[in-house]
Amino acid sequence: MEYISLGSIIFNLAMLIFALLAIHLGMDVYGFSYVYLISRHNFFGLLCLHSLKKNPAAQMGYRIRSMEIYDKGGHTIRAFIGIIRIYYYIDTVMISLMISNSNEAMGWYNAAYRMVLVLSFIPVTFLGAIYPIMSNYYVTSDKNLGFIFERSFKYLMALAIPIGVGTIILGDQLIFLIYGPEFAPSSMHLKSWYGPRY
Repeated sequence: MEYISLGSIIFNLAMLIFALLAIHLGMDVYGFSYVYLISRHNFFGLLCLHSLKKNPAAQMGYRIRSMEIYDKGGHTIRAFIGIIRIYYYIDTVMISLMISNSNEAMGWYNAAYRMVLVLSFIPVTFLGAIYPIMSNYYVTSDKNLGFIFERSFKYLMALAIPIGVGTIILGDQLIFLIYGPEFAPSSMHLKSWYGPRY
């Protein structure tokens, strides 16, 4: 799990760096699609290098057969991932259907939404890293499981509260810094995710 967590951190950092670079260079939507493609390939390449390092070539046939066995039970996981993707992006589709000239509104909305979505890697990476430990303690020790759960909740809250309060206070400045004055209405959307609507 540590390699998956490290890969997730590298992927999201690469997304952030390349996205800021694309904004600075004034790239169009095709440029941003390359940002995602390059970042995803970096993540995939890291996992491939780890697999090649850990698994000798002589075992690759066995690994491939094991992957085929696991793939037969993977339909549920793929369906779950698909539902999660729909959950993350259905709001953009709904906005485009509800508003006649929706390009401008979607731009404002998605500018703020991307800033929220980028930060989601923090709990995802953290919970992914401690999941094996919690699974083990679920079987072996209820006391340790409760301790891990409580401590994890406190750590995440210690991160979430400053991020939320800081975004509510500095939302206008963040939007101006990252996107420019043309996206000033996005600050209202950004603040609404963390606090009362302004």
